[in-house]
Amino acid sequence: MSTQELNALLDVKFFELKQSVMDKATHLLSSLELNLKEETGFHRAHIPNGVLDVDSKISKGENYRGLPYLVLDYPRYFKNENIFAFRSMFWWGNYFTFTLHLSGMHLEHYLPKLKTNLNKLELRNTYISIGENPWVHHVDNSHYLTVQEWRNSVDEKAYFENAKYIKLVRKLDINNWDQAAAFGLESYKLFLNTIS
Repeated sequence: MSTQELNALLDVKFFELKQSVMDKATHLLSSLELNLKEETGFHRAHIPNGVLDVDSKISKGENYRGLPYLVLDYPRYFKNENIFAFRSMFWWGNYFTFTLHLSGMHLEHYLPKLKTNLNKLELRNTYISIGENPWVHHVDNSHYLTVQEWRNSVDEKAYFENAKYIKLVRKLDINNWDQAAAFGLESYKLFLNTIS
């Protein structure tokens, strides 16, 4: 074992701080969850049947690309290829992401409105999925482009005809921790208004 590894092994203070951060992140996502549920009440008519029958869920992991994370899924409907979900993710050392994920019958249902209203997202620092794997959550140019970049580089008609899923994502730097709950709620409202 190297000296650096041994020093890390002996440093218990880091894990105490890590637990404190994860507790605060869980509290932040729980607070956001309450706000999302309240907001959902105003949009109930635009949310598919069955989606709200599934309880919200906060999940915790230690290894998304080597780093801890927390995820809040609400609303969440994952049934085979049919997905309607709003995912709020805290990724240690990186950022928060707020994602609307649509596939299957839900993508088919909302696609006309999404195509019509996509311009609402252009100046709102929103990304759209371009990758093959719907379970990639880190925002980089091989998986996501801003809506503006996407519009300038992708054949929209072909994209929409061939899309098996679409994810709309907004991200917030971890340094803006105090704004995360409000930004998450704002993102949720923006996405719902885009597909309604």
